[in-house]
Amino acid sequence: MQMGTAHSSVFTTRKRFVQPVLTVAVLLVCMASSLPADVTATLSSSSLEFKMLSGQWPESQRVNITFSVNYDNDSTFRVHSPPEWLQLTHGLGLPAYSWILTQPYYIDVRPRGDKLSTAGEYRTKIIVELGSGKLYDIAVSVIVATPPPTPLRPEIKAITNAAYFAVAGFAPNSLMTIYGERLAESVISAEMLPLPKKLRDTEVFFCRRTGSGRSCSAMDLVFVSPTQINFLLKYSYIDAAPAGIAVVNRGLWDSAAALSSSSFTPISLNWISPGVFAAGYDCPLNGRDVPCEFTQARMDGGQVLRGTITDSDYRLITSNNPAKPGGIYVAWLTGLGNDGRVDDIKERLAGLRLRIGLRPPEEDLGSVADAVLMYAGASRDFPGLYQINFQIPPAVGWASGACVSGSAEIWLTLFGYTISYGIPVPLRASAEGEGCR
Repeated sequence: MQMGTAHSSVFTTRKRFVQPVLTVAVLLVCMASSLPADVTATLSSSSLEFKMLSGQWPESQRVNITFSVNYDNDSTFRVHSPPEWLQLTHGLGLPAYSWILTQPYYIDVRPRGDKLSTAGEYRTKIIVELGSGKLYDIAVSVIVATPPPTPLRPEIKAITNAAYFAVAGFAPNSLMTIYGERLAESVISAEMLPLPKKLRDTEVFFCRRTGSGRSCSAMDLVFVSPTQINFLLKYSYIDAAPAGIAVVNRGLWDSAAALSSSSFTPISLNWISPGVFAAGYDCPLNGRDVPCEFTQARMDGGQVLRGTITDSDYRLITSNNPAKPGGIYVAWLTGLGNDGRVDDIKERLAGLRLRIGLRPPEEDLGSVADAVLMYAGASRDFPGLYQINFQIPPAVGWASGACVSGSAEIWLTLFGYTISYGIPVPLRASAEGEGCR
């Protein structure tokens, strides 16, 4: 029997090979020729299949070899050398094509991840040859898949009140906005009430720090997109424990929440933190060289932001529909800080005042008048939405003589403290409190 090329190796139970390689080869040929021709081998498997990600080594698979006659010292066989991307080892951890075997015979087969970096299917055969000349094939198939990209976690950039984009002092039952990246896979809005706690694969959690980590509860969702989430913040008490927000998308916690079992993006809480919803941009009343078309985005540097304040016909107050002294209007807002119970809101807002002036009250108290507060409470239209019905005083008291047309501002104060940002309101009035004609 010919030894074959350099791509073949010989296995035997002989243990006294110290001569040069050529002498060893001759001896093995003689041994192989002495093996009875009727000796056969049984392989536990004739085919092996592997599936692996490129660059990773899968678990090895074992093939047991059993001879029909137990020749402890004379049985010989050889395995033709495999390709470099396939590793063959014996249970002792030695290369299968270079050791002296003892029973039981077996070969561990394993693809080499360091040699299979390109996706595709690789096929080869392991040829086992008995000393009697009989050949046995083990078919090997390796499918290498390109590993999927490591999924990126959601990233929270900012958390604000959904109405006026403040970043602190969030009240319970407030509509909130999260800005970030990878917050959702697509744009989805809640289609009915009650609001869902999950939209597609996105969830928002309100969390508190605990002694063992964090305790989180799911929030109601209004809208989700890859860069923005609108949700309803709910909690029932304020204590010294840190609180915050976490986002989960496709089962992955956001990068801040993933840092540890007690981490999240922190927020501050307040029982009341109202804000009138921003409606869009408008020109100043009697503004010159500024386009007066109402727009959602600022189209001109001279435009001013308008709050969502409507008249009794639910028409938005703009420069083309300005407020007037004596008129009754509705401010639409969030953050009045309760869950909508009428008795609760009356108690909490006992000191609420709605003030109207040409300047912030801290600058010129003489230019401020209290509006007549007719109603303040939760709206039936949507969770987290509140309305304040008010009347502008017939005599605002800040003009003398001439007809005044300009931009007033509205603030909410609670027991003397300003609790909301100024909302510009176009106001057309005269010294006598009559609307300008």
